[in-house]
Amino acid sequence: MTPYAVHYRYTDDVDFRMELRPEHRDFLLGLGPDRLLLAAAYDPAEEHGGLLIIGGESVEEVAELMSADPYQQRGVVTDVRIRTWQPAIGSGLSL
Repeated sequence: MTPYAVHYRYTDDVDFRMELRPEHRDFLLGLGPDRLLLAAAYDPAEEHGGLLIIGGESVEEVAELMSADPYQQRGVVTDVRIRTWQPAIGSGLSL
């Protein structure tokens, strides 16, 4: 599997996002350790969004997989960018 960087941009409705957060996290954890490699929100002072590193076979497959995320289904995500992630240096090389 290839790692893909999935960049989410969220709405400014923090209360709604926090309400859905347990469902979002359950979805991510349900992907399993082979799919979900890393997940983190950006610092809210900088940008409402997050970065996920997801294992997959193609950008299209990862996009389809992530379309089931409650954040996407319920309108919390306003923009999704998916890029092949090719770590070159650092402890994350085993991902």
